[in-house]
Amino acid sequence: MEHSILVGWGQADITPKGGPISLIGQWQERISDVVRDPLQATAIVVESGDQRVIWVACDLLHITRPLTEAVRALLRDSVPSFYDEQLILSATHIHTGPNTDEHPFTTLLEGRGDPPSALPTA
Repeated sequence: MEHSILVGWGQADITPKGGPISLIGQWQERISDVVRDPLQATAIVVESGDQRVIWVACDLLHITRPLTEAVRALLRDSVPSFYDEQLILSATHIHTGPNTDEHPFTTLLEGRGDPPSALPTA
């Protein structure tokens, strides 16, 4: 049986909004005071018959397990017949983006956490 190949893509702004934010990607504490460049997530979906792949590239340093699990849960609720192995999340590996780790580099920062003025990112 021959199947058509369906392809779709889109982008979303994932820039944190509302105040200063802890940045990740270097070995010292850095808190943003301005957004220089917006952050994007770009997704492509390719389907053929009952086969599907969803690839989302994010302007982040890396992809964490909690982020992957959260995205999978959203997809399970909104995409018919979604299976976890259909998802690929990747990062563009920027060094000036928001910290999405549950436990930021507190050990590298001599026990200091984000200042109270920074938005929570995890």
